[in-house]
Formats: sequence, C-alpha cells, structure tokens
Amino acid sequence: MKRILDFVASMWLASIFLFIFAAASAVATFVENDYGTAGAKALVYNAGWFEGVMVFLALSLLINIVRQKLYTKEKLASGLMHSSFIIILIGAAITRYAGYEGIMHIREGESTNKILSADTYITVVTESKGAKNVLEEKMLISKDKEQKFEKTVNFEGKNVEVTLKEVIPNAVKQIEEQKSGGKPMISLVIATDGETPSQKMLEPKSKLIEHGITFELAEDSALNSETPAVRFFAANSKMYFIANKDIEYMSMADKDSGIYKKNEINEFIKGKLYNIDGISFVPRLITTSGVVKLVSAKQKMKGQSLDDALVFELKSGGETKSVTVMGQPQSAGESAKAIFKELNVSVSYGSKELEIPVTLKLKDFILSRYPGSMSPSSYESVVSVTEGGKSFDERIYMNHTLDAAGFRFFQSSYDPDEKGTILSVSKDPGKLPTYFGYLLMGLSMMWLLINKNSRFRKLNGLLDLQKASAVVAFLAILFTSDLKAENNGSVAMQSQSVISSAKAVNKEVADAFSTLLVQDFQGRIKPVNTLAVEIMDKVTGSETFDGMSANEVMLGMLLEPKSWQQIKFIKVTHPEIKKLLGMGADDKKAAFVDFFDENMGQTAYKLGMYVEDANRKKPSERGTLDKDILKIDERLNILYMVYSGQLLKIFPKPSDPNNAWIDPAQAVMTLDQNLSHGIKSNLGAFFSDASESASNPSKVASAMQKIEWIKSLQAKYGSAVMPPEQKLKTEILYNKLNIFKNLIYLYLLAGFILLITEFASLTKESKWANVTRNISLVALTFGFVLHTANLAARWYISGHAPWSDGYESMTYIAWATTLAGLLFVKKSSFTLALTAILSGIVLFVAHLSWMDPQITNIVPVLKSYWLTIHVSMITASYGFLGLGALIGFVCLILFTVRSNINPLIDKKIRELAVINEMTLIVGLFMLTVGNFLGGVWANESWGRYWGWDPKETWALVSILIYTIVVHSRYIPKLNSPYVLSVLSMFAFCSIVMTYFGVNFYLSGLHSYAQGDPVPVPTFVYVCLAVMVTISITAFAKRDLKLLKPSN
Repeated sequence: MKRILDFVASMWLASIFLFIFAAASAVATFVENDYGTAGAKALVYNAGWFEGVMVFLALSLLINIVRQKLYTKEKLASGLMHSSFIIILIGAAITRYAGYEGIMHIREGESTNKILSADTYITVVTESKGAKNVLEEKMLISKDKEQKFEKTVNFEGKNVEVTLKEVIPNAVKQIEEQKSGGKPMISLVIATDGETPSQKMLEPKSKLIEHGITFELAEDSALNSETPAVRFFAANSKMYFIANKDIEYMSMADKDSGIYKKNEINEFIKGKLYNIDGISFVPRLITTSGVVKLVSAKQKMKGQSLDDALVFELKSGGETKSVTVMGQPQSAGESAKAIFKELNVSVSYGSKELEIPVTLKLKDFILSRYPGSMSPSSYESVVSVTEGGKSFDERIYMNHTLDAAGFRFFQSSYDPDEKGTILSVSKDPGKLPTYFGYLLMGLSMMWLLINKNSRFRKLNGLLDLQKASAVVAFLAILFTSDLKAENNGSVAMQSQSVISSAKAVNKEVADAFSTLLVQDFQGRIKPVNTLAVEIMDKVTGSETFDGMSANEVMLGMLLEPKSWQQIKFIKVTHPEIKKLLGMGADDKKAAFVDFFDENMGQTAYKLGMYVEDANRKKPSERGTLDKDILKIDERLNILYMVYSGQLLKIFPKPSDPNNAWIDPAQAVMTLDQNLSHGIKSNLGAFFSDASESASNPSKVASAMQKIEWIKSLQAKYGSAVMPPEQKLKTEILYNKLNIFKNLIYLYLLAGFILLITEFASLTKESKWANVTRNISLVALTFGFVLHTANLAARWYISGHAPWSDGYESMTYIAWATTLAGLLFVKKSSFTLALTAILSGIVLFVAHLSWMDPQITNIVPVLKSYWLTIHVSMITASYGFLGLGALIGFVCLILFTVRSNINPLIDKKIRELAVINEMTLIVGLFMLTVGNFLGGVWANESWGRYWGWDPKETWALVSILIYTIVVHSRYIPKLNSPYVLSVLSMFAFCSIVMTYFGVNFYLSGLHSYAQGDPVPVPTFVYVCLAVMVTISITAFAKRDLKLLKPSN
C-alpha cells in the first residue's frame, strides 16, 4: 500500500498529469478553432478521461496534504492553498452536474416562466391511440467525432428502432444540377446599401419578399402584383424573368450596363448585377434541372447561426423510414414525423423547454445610445417578477443581475426591433463552495509570501533581503487595473491641398484655446488640452499628426470639419475591417468619409449592420472582430461629436442643480437671450479670428480676447465644479512633459549599458565597471523618482489611485518592476539591468495604445470592478514571469562561460536562480488569482465561471506549466539552476501564446482569427532557435546545484 501511495503522490507523476492536462487543454483550443466548441467539448473538455485527469490531480493533492503534514501550524498556509484547489474542483463538479443554464426570451408586455436549455437533446415521441411515450437524451454535436445514437423504444408492445445515420453540422441547402429529373431552381445573392448581402434560394412555386421586393419562381410569366416584384420562369431549358418595374443591369465582365423595361420578358443569366428599386441581386446558380441537398457550410458569415441537420433511420413492424431534423443550441427545433401502420414517431433535435418557479413580465426594454450615434451605451430590462406568490419590480442590466428562487438572470441581448429582451438564466448550486475556494486560495497565497516558514521567505533569507518579501507581497495585491494594447500605424499620404487648408491654425491661439475647461460625459472638468490629447490617442494612436500638436488638430477640426473628414488619420488595424473599407493590407489609417458610401452620402454607413450585429450579440459571444468594429464605431462617434461640437461642453448652465455644462449649440438654443447672444457672437468671432490668425498675426490678439471672455463665463457660472488652478496647470504640464513615454528611452538605455557592463565584469573587474554601475544606478534611480512623481501627479489630477485603467496599469507595473530591481540591486546588478529593460518594454507596450476612460464608450459588460482586478492581476504576473524568463536566459549565457578559474560566475548563477524562483512564485500566485477572479467576473456578468474560451484556457495552461516549473525542485534530477533556467525561459512561451498567439491564431472571444490566418512572424522562429541553441550550448556545463535554504 505504501508503494502505491508513494507512486500516486510522487511529484514526477503529478508533473506528468499536469503536463497532460495542460497539453490536452492547449490541443483542445486548436480543435475548437477547426471543429467548433462542440468538437472540443466532445473530444476533450467533456470527455471522461479528461475528468479522470482532474480527479487524479485532486487525489494526489489530498494524499500529499496528509503525507507532508500540511495541516500543521508551520505548514498551514501551504496546506490551505493546496486544499483550496480541491474545494474549487468540488464546487465546479457540483455546478456541472447539478446546475444548468439557458436563455429566456420575453417581448414587451408578455410574461413567461420558461427557458430554453443550453444543452441540446434528441427527443423521440411515440404515439398510438392517444397514448404517448417520450424519450429524451442529451446530445453534443461535433463534426470531428462520429455521432452514435441507437435506441429501441418499446411502446404498446411494439418496438421502434431509432438510429442516427448522419450528422450535417451547420447545414445549408445547396442546389446540385442534374442531367434529368430535376426542377428549375435559382440561388440569389440579394443586398441593399449598408447591409450584409444574404443568399437566398428559389424553388418551384416558392416566393420570398426582401426589402419590399417580391421574388418568385413560377411556371409561367403571368405576373400579377401591386408591389414591386420579379417573376422567374423556365422555358426551353433557359431561365427568364419579368418585372413590374424597370430593372437596371451591369455586366460584370465588360461593365456594359442598361435597363430592362418593366413587363418585358428577358433571359436571366449569370455574370450580371441586377437592381430594382435600390435592391441589388446577383444569380449564383441558375438551373432548369436541379435538386436540393443539405451540405455542411464551408464557412459561416459573421454572426450567422446555422442549424445542424440530423438524418435518422426509423424501423418498426418491418417498415423502414428516414427523417431529417434541423436544430441548434438555444433553439427548440422542429420535429419530423414518420407514420407507421399502428403508431406515429416524431423526432426532434434542439434545446429543451424548461419551466422554472419564477415568472418574469417584461414591462419595458430600454436602450440608451451615445450622443449623435446609433451605438448602444447601455441596455436594460424592466421586469415584474412573480416568485412564490410575491411580486416585485426589478431592473436587469449588465453587471446588475436578478436573483430569484435560486436562479440568476443576466442581461444578455435584445431583439433587433428593441421590443424584446434575451436573458441568460442559470442555476448554480456550486457557487458558494467555488467562491469559498477562490477566497481561501487568495488569502493563503498572500500568507505564503509573508510566512517565515514558507519557501518564499527561505529563499529571501538566502539573499539576506528580509524586507524584499514584504514589498513583493505588497506589490502583489496592489495591481488593480486592466490592459489593452494596440499597434500604432503610420500616417498615410494625404491630399496636400486638404492638409494645407486644415493646418491653417495658429499654434499660439491653439495653445490658449486648450487652457479652456470642458466637461466630459462622466462629468469631470478638465482642460481642452486633455480632451485633445485623449482624442488624438483614441483616434490616431499618436500624440501628433503631420507635425501638428493635439491642440492644433483639435482646433483645426473645429474650424475646418469638412477638410478633416477627408484626411486619413483614423486608426484601423483589423484586416477584415480594412477589406470592408477597401483599404490596402498595409494601410493603417482611414478618413472619416471612407466609412460612408460615396454614392449615398453619410447615410450609408458601411459598418452599420456590423455594429448593430455586434451589439445584439451576447457579450460572451463577441469575438475580436466584433470588438474592433465597436472600437472603430466609437472613434467615428467621437469625431462626429467633435465636428458637430457636441464634445465641446465649455459653457456652464447657470443655476443647474447637476452642474451640467453644455456645448455651443445647446447654449445658443437653451440659455436666456442675452447670454445666448453673447455666446453666439463671441464664439463666432473667435472662430473667424482663429481661422485667419495663421496668415494674419493681427487676429491673434482678438482671438485671445474671446478666449478670456469664455474663461470669465466659466468662472462666473461654473465655479462650483471647477478644479483648482494649480491642478489644471499640473494637468497641462503632465500632458506636455509626457514623462512615462520619455522614460522608455532612459530605462532601455541604462538597462542595456548595465547589462553589458555586468557581462564584461565576469572576466575582469575594473574601476570603470563600478563607475558605469553607479552612473546607471543613479540614472535609474532618477528615472524611478520621475516615475513616482508622475504617478503621484496622475493621482492628484484624477483624484483616484493611478491603476484604474489599462494605461495606468502598465505604467504602474513598470514602476513596480523598477522598484523590485532597485531592492535587489545590492545582491545582483544583473537583476537591476533586467528589470530596467523590462520596465522600458512595459512602458513601450503601454504607449502602443493610450486608453482614457473619460472618452471611451465602454461596452456595458466591461464596466465591472471584477474585470478590473482580474485583468490587472494577470497583467502584473506577466511582468514577474517575464523577468523570470530573462533571468533564465542570462543564467544560461553564464553557464556557457563557466570555468574553474572564475568562481564568480557560479556565485552569480546561484544568486540569479534564487531571485528567479522568487519571481516565478510571485508571478504564479498572481496569474492564478487573476485567472480565478476572471471566473468571478464571468459568473457575475453572464452566469458562467468557465467557458473554455481559448484565452482563458491558455491562461490555465500557463498556470499548469508554471506549477510544474516551481515544483520541479521536488524531482531530484531536475533540482538544478540549469533546469530552472531552461524551464523558466521556455515556460514564458505559454504566456506569449496566451497574450498574443490566441489573438491571431485561434477563434474565440479574444481572437483576431477571422478571415485569412496571420503568418507566424520570422522573429518568433529566430527567438525559439536562439533559446534552443543557448540551452544546448549550456547543457555541457550544467553541473551546478542550487543554494539550499536553511530549515
């Protein structure tokens, strides 16, 4: 028995199972990419062997807790941490096997207590002489796995054999031409301006109505319709048409065009584009002898939801019949019936309708849009709830759920006509143990960082840095923000005449105008300068444009809105969106007018249908294309509000109870006559003077006077909410100095100089090395002081701690990384060099996209504190794990130059190995806590902890990989600095895959992988080759033991 327990509890076996768990999860993300979520669940996530792996790991944990006596006082922190994972697994098991979820669809004024299950079922109903038998079985359809369903139903003494013969996922009807025996058929693509084209099929005697136009396939040309109609008919092995309105046509081959007159018969042929009343249609296939077959769609259109087709064979009483049923998740599906001699059999596939003990009546659905836009800013359902004889009203909106009778209701989506709501509903009996496990895990991990008996503190003792662990523990709980990073694009070539006109802005006037105050949509009062910088960063991704400052661009857009609408300065990164706009693959900027059909004016918004489609989707189902569509739509809305003046809320409303400020148009229309007239005349005179000031300096003074007049008006009516003068000056200075961006160069330069110095000192120490170290230390300390001061300034300006958004999160991580290096500098200058380089890289990434929430139209589900903590913790962990990878790489370089005559190298390797293990422990703790907090956010937002989305799955893979790394010391043959260095370096590949790889190569909520795949960059292969080479080179000199902490 002891041998069995030793075997089950061994670290090497646990590591193997952890690796299997990680590898299987990673492979499943690629299976999902190729075969869909159902395929990944069928092969991996819901498979019995996968659950067996998790059960074994839980059992191994439990045995080790007992055998290692982790329940004793000295080891209690470690025991609680390991126990928390068992509790989380138990909670997850309860949720999976005892809980369920579904959707509830309610129209305004209607009531329901029924939901459609998230799971799909095959239902077989057998009926005879008024009696009925129902067989239901859960079924997960996967196109990469053979589906088996063979049941024999005994009913009224008769047997019915039901066999699933074929599954056609994402089934679509397809016309196949036949030499004979077929029927006339047409496949059409129909489109109207601003909408996604749709493919339709016409069969004999069928009719469809699209955008008010009737299309029908009949036996003759007898057209009789009072509304616009096109009638097709076959004759003499050809297809003809007749219409009651003129039809324009254009030949796609030679661009020949013309008009088919109404009530004339013409041949309908391929290769032409037809248009009737603004509705275009193109024939994809025309045949006078065809049959319809169901086939699996090769590619779904964006947002398209297709039924699966299941073909069943039914046998009873010597008769055999075949039926085909259509269905999909969250849809009831229609049944197909087979009639036998003495009984009827119906088969259906789809979600099951479930009754719950709560009735909801939708009293009102409210959708709020951003000013000057059709884009939703929020939406909510006002419902009347009846539960156990009690009734009450409640509002359901993003991150504000309804709990009733053990069920939780989440705002998920809505009907296109905005008269109905779609709610996600879940029953989760495993929530409490799961949340308790999360809490226990987080607290025990923090305890391990400060517990004197923990591995972390013992490693800390080896470096004689007793204060380090407390500081790192402090850092580990202070990262509370999110991360988003995008690439900047270069400025595209512009029409020089347009730019010259738009650039006619006097810098002095623009800078003075930027000192005016403006109120944003969140109510914050700030300088126009800040608004200008925010707009530039949001729209263009840079601080300047073609030599113009943000202040000049802002004033230029107000003075020459039509000119600026033609300038290509709007950032576009997603390749699919570029295709929609007609941009080249290498183009990075678009003009405002590019987003509108040039023939139809600004009413034909090219992204309109895509924006509406993305907004109607559940937040949990939005991919990166959807999110990028919404981001670009947001940029256009911002520009629209600039061009129309709606963002320029510079006039306080006198005696307003909410201290609201209004834009010029509102001021002129709503304020009293004297004030309105003063604003109109002074603002008009300012724009006139400002327009001429670039070529006529005498207008500068006049423009300045008008600015002072506006300032006096602001002081008179808006003093109650105006910030102190010193805060405004600090904000403008903060924008001007841009310290965070300039620190990139300081950190990188000093870091690389110090790193080169440390490598050179391994062979020969010199006084110049110490001088270089001291200069670098002074420079980095100075940079750290500036960094701290700038964080403090941001805190002072914003009024909240400077880690509340993505940009702040990154700058704060860089600050913490630099601090960690300064704390370790006494024992390792290598560490300071690496942290400086890492800080510079983090700041560089932060400046790829500066996000300011003051002007960001945040998707409602993202307005969650849980999301803030979740992403920030994971982001912060990347800094520590990245530092571990760098330390590992440097250690391997040191291994290659080891020699018996230079013991200093061995000392450096051991010291760096200790620091490496400490950084990996902190990074792993933060990554784990952050990932599980993401589960809390997901559960609070739409009712599920875990959806096996590729991003969250790869975060789990990273946790498993780093768990193996930090526990590798328990395997004797792996307990060495060399192995730790190699593992820490290669383990970071999982982080790179999580943060970047998923975005481009896997389909999911966080993915850019829609359309053609992005080639793997060459530098990735180069980096991997370097890592493999340095590992092999260092292998020969790997014989070096780790320092052992005292017990």
